[in-house]
Amino acid sequence: MQCWSRWRDRNIRVNAISPSVVETPIFDDFTETVGKRAHAASAIMGDLPALGQPDEIAAIIGFLCSDDSRRLNGISIPVDGGMVAAHTSHRLGFAL
Repeated sequence: MQCWSRWRDRNIRVNAISPSVVETPIFDDFTETVGKRAHAASAIMGDLPALGQPDEIAAIIGFLCSDDSRRLNGISIPVDGGMVAAHTSHRLGFAL
């Protein structure tokens, strides 16, 4: 509990974002490296939104840095267009 109070007392919140694939200059290298596995996973999950855009990720980071998110602490926000939800529901046998 001391570790928690150390950050709280300094008014520091610790949150994270977990983006899926974002269209950046390294995207082509990612696609080449992951290749067929990524396409197979996409086929399983069905029709998902397009690649994430850097400005979409930046907007969420901006929100987490603002006072509007002051009640959020110790969380990870998936920013993946529903990819984790689709994958999980597929593994559980639910259709989206």
